Amino acid sequence: MSESIIIRHSKPEKSWDCLSYEELLQLLQQKYEPEIDCCFFDEYINTSKISQMKISLIICSPSYRAMQTAQKIAKIMKLPIMTFNQFNEISFQDLPFEQFVKGKDQIKDYLINQTKITDIIPVISAIKQIPPNTLIISHGFLMRKMYSHLFGIELAHLKNDKRFTQYLSGFNINTGEFVSLKK
Repeated sequence: MSESIIIRHSKPEKSWDCLSYEELLQLLQQKYEPEIDCCFFDEYINTSKISQMKISLIICSPSYRAMQTAQKIAKIMKLPIMTFNQFNEISFQDLPFEQFVKGKDQIKDYLINQTKITDIIPVISAIKQIPPNTLIISHGFLMRKMYSHLFGIELAHLKNDKRFTQYLSGFNINTGEFVSLKK
């Protein structure tokens, strides 16, 4: 594997926990694509940290918010971008309304329990094929699954880990160490 990092995309204009039930279902089923909050990105991105990183390629999920994040970082670093479908967020088919009304933590618990570790194999295969010093831009639930597989930690223990909950943050693929591109 390479000395690469994976981060969560930038904050969307409307965070998942502020969506209506119908909007959240569409997001989980990948039928709704929010734009990133450009003001958040511009205010919180650490351009000096990014400029000093030894990154030679950006790979991202094909989702709109990941692509927008990649384009903004690529502009700072003057790097090419590739999209890999393997880094797209997990598509969840349902979320019972009774789980939705229980709140953010119960929604996360339900979705983590719906996640199967076995379908991470194509993602792990993709990681092994990426060139060294790559920045991957993906999504929180998929990143949890990757981390769980790579470092042998149960998904339930990663629910509120900042590697997956903070926008523009993630981990080093080799060490698992926390990485943030925020100021």
